[in-house]
Amino acid sequence: MNLKKPLIIGGILSVVGIGMMVTTYQDANFNLTYQKGRGLETVDVRQNQQSFDTKDIKNLDVDVKNSEVQVRQGDSDKWKVETVAYSGVQSSVNVTDGTLKVTAPTDKPKLIMSTGSTSGHFDDSYNSDLNNADTVIIVPKDVNIENVRVDGRDGGIILERINAKHTNINLADGGARLEHVNGDTLKYRGQDGRMHLENVDLKSMDVSGDNLVVSGTNLKLQEASQVKMSDGKFWMDRVQAPGFDLQADGNVHFNAKYDEDTDEFTEKGTHEAKRGDQDKALKIEAGSGKIGVNEHKGLPNDYNDGFYYENYEEYDDEDDDDEN
Repeated sequence: MNLKKPLIIGGILSVVGIGMMVTTYQDANFNLTYQKGRGLETVDVRQNQQSFDTKDIKNLDVDVKNSEVQVRQGDSDKWKVETVAYSGVQSSVNVTDGTLKVTAPTDKPKLIMSTGSTSGHFDDSYNSDLNNADTVIIVPKDVNIENVRVDGRDGGIILERINAKHTNINLADGGARLEHVNGDTLKYRGQDGRMHLENVDLKSMDVSGDNLVVSGTNLKLQEASQVKMSDGKFWMDRVQAPGFDLQADGNVHFNAKYDEDTDEFTEKGTHEAKRGDQDKALKIEAGSGKIGVNEHKGLPNDYNDGFYYENYEEYDDEDDDDEN
């Protein structure tokens, strides 16, 4: 029996059917996901918001799992948590003994195709550059958080314009981005992840992992700090620290000039560099990786990956609850 012609006709009809479906729902908030073994399924996407009094929260505990979560300072006097629900699946949010606990879902659809209106997602004023962040935690203005704890696997965390006394981040293969963050201590543990620091002011930091990439600009440290990795790269501009102790089996470049045209340093690298007060130094051990540290501007931006975005816009808070 010749099945070739029926299969071709069936394929054409399927394509036409999908095209008609997309056209029919072009003005609706219509979302599709593909689940292995079940094919295409519709997904109801909705935005939700919860608010909490400032006095009720002193600590923040976030489990990003494999999702992306953003924490940023807002303009209001309340904590807010914005979540996106996919057919009812969304981050869990609760406050216990002064700690705001936010846990990302484990079974969120991995691939979602949207047609027509996307009003079920965050309004553009909330989330103009971070369309993949399904959870946004908005910290009240001028609030100092006592402890921030972040756990996860392949997910990511963005901390922006917050004051946190102690920040502890544990990610297996995910990433962290800190912008305009002030605090006492930062502790980061990872395996194959990466961390970007931009305008970060700390007393000390402790970073360790396997194949890590740590990059950024404008990092200020006051006390002894350490970064230890078996491989990877530490690439940082405008670093202020009492001293430096840089070691790597690969190349170490300290205050070296970089030629962006050739994409190379103008000077040969070493395996070690020490400067300043060694009792309060920033000690970096990069194993077989490489180190580039400048006390001034001189290194090109080395952070252009994945779900992070180099150009951030200011956010405008809206105090009214969103309608579902």
